Amino acid sequence: MRTLYHMQTRGGLYSIALQQHVDGTFMIREFKHAREQACAYMGDADRETAVIEYNRRIDDSAHYDSIFYTKAVL
Repeated sequence: MRTLYHMQTRGGLYSIALQQHVDGTFMIREFKHAREQACAYMGDADRETAVIEYNRRIDDSAHYDSIFYTKAVL
């Protein structure tokens, strides 16, 4: 499994990651205090669809929950 994108809030409380498994499937994992809170398995979606869903979740977090992801984690 490899992490394609990983964003976190400025204080590091929340983070969200887009990961790709060896078999080519994608999943989005959300963390709070470095503990996994949610996982969305997207199966055989293509990379473009996975990135669109990842970005939608980031936008929805800002809009509905006031969680603002500001920096990428390397």
